[in-house]
Amino acid sequence: FRLGGDEFLLLFEGLSEQTAHFMMSSISDKVRSKHFARHAHVSLSVGVAECLLEDDTPDLWLKRADIALYDAKQNGRDQVVVASTATVEPEVLDWQDEVQQGHFL
Repeated sequence: FRLGGDEFLLLFEGLSEQTAHFMMSSISDKVRSKHFARHAHVSLSVGVAECLLEDDTPDLWLKRADIALYDAKQNGRDQVVVASTATVEPEVLDWQDEVQQGHFL
């Protein structure tokens, strides 16, 4: 699914975080090795999050993936980062959104 701009959502049913990390690293390697006519260099920054079945909501799951993606971009791009499996509190989500949008910078 395309979320907007250059962000996409891939859903892997029944995969562990480790397997999803391996798959996304493999995809990233293949994209990095391609030669694109109009782009000198194309790479992927990836955030991986596992759905926590007991207490998870779609918003919390996607937010963990988004935070991991943000970490991948902030730490040099072109990497796969696995989100923490700790539960993200709603107040943290609001604060993180504000920081990502640059309201506190």
